[in-house]
Amino acid sequence: PKPQTPNPKPQTPNPIGLSFYILFRLELETMFTSKLFSLVVIRNSEGKYALIRETKERGWWIVGGHVEYGETFEQCAYREAVEEAGIEIELLGIIRCEVKSPEESKNRSSVIFLAKPKNESDVLKSTADEHSEEARFLTLEQILALKDQKPGWRDQSAYRYAEYVEKGGIVFPLTTVADENEPLPLNKPFKLIEGKFVDLE
Repeated sequence: PKPQTPNPKPQTPNPIGLSFYILFRLELETMFTSKLFSLVVIRNSEGKYALIRETKERGWWIVGGHVEYGETFEQCAYREAVEEAGIEIELLGIIRCEVKSPEESKNRSSVIFLAKPKNESDVLKSTADEHSEEARFLTLEQILALKDQKPGWRDQSAYRYAEYVEKGGIVFPLTTVADENEPLPLNKPFKLIEGKFVDLE
């Protein structure tokens, strides 16, 4: 009879390798992700607001998108206005900053800007591309009417922020969001009064 081969002894796990594996798993489980967005409420001299029709039938919305690597919130706002609305803009102020944490490991931060067209004679986008289907300047009443027309609103943001501005909501200076090394600003907040933006004392 053939000699029986003894069963191999179970290998003892390498304690150093096991420690690294445990640390790696813990890192994956506790990894925190944060996404940054710039949204832009564009108001022209006629008191109309620029809305864009999103691709993939997602509805009407304000200009906005992800802050790309190496961009500031302001740079993102300028880029998105050109890509989605087809015009250059001048940023006027900040309506507010929003933070949403849908999950413990994820965070979404947005800066909502108020802007005006750099040139009032510029025409909004009318040809669809990968960024948007089209863009229009609309009154509050026209924005409200879009809610019940296909494809409808993406969400309530467009009407919500436009109504806020029209009702004299406070708009904060652009320096509200600043580099940590910049000096503290002395700029004043402002609001819309009888069709004109007026600094608050």
